[in-house]
Amino acid sequence: MDERTRRKFCRPGLFGILALLASCDPPSVAVRDAWVRATGPDQTSTAMYLTIENSGGADRLTSVALPQGGEATLHFGTNAGGIARMRPMSEGLEIASGSEIQLRPGGDHVMIMGLAAPLREGDAVPAVLHFEKAGDRQIAARVEAADADSRSAGR
Repeated sequence: MDERTRRKFCRPGLFGILALLASCDPPSVAVRDAWVRATGPDQTSTAMYLTIENSGGADRLTSVALPQGGEATLHFGTNAGGIARMRPMSEGLEIASGSEIQLRPGGDHVMIMGLAAPLREGDAVPAVLHFEKAGDRQIAARVEAADADSRSAGR
């Protein structure tokens, strides 16, 4: 291949590769404002709410683990015709590049089941959030009053 032909075909290819690499920013995920509602003596479930900020490339929250016991499942919430429903997220939660996702009462949340003991206001619930690309993030969710909502929990 002569020099002129090589330049004609190689430069666009090199620029395409560089453009592709530039668009592959790694995710930069931060979790804040995590909280759960307190539970009563016979209550074994509650929900966790939080905010996820992603200032990098796209990612996905795949699961949540509770090191001190219990089961955590990602759920999405809907409200149609005054009827609230929740369903498990089988594919996890997509977190777009440069986005902020809020898990809050009445919407998407982490369902916590199988609690061995009541959660008391003022305590903390440790959790590990598993992200597809960013890896694990350890958090401690504050336990708020049983009737708390996003506003009363300081969000």
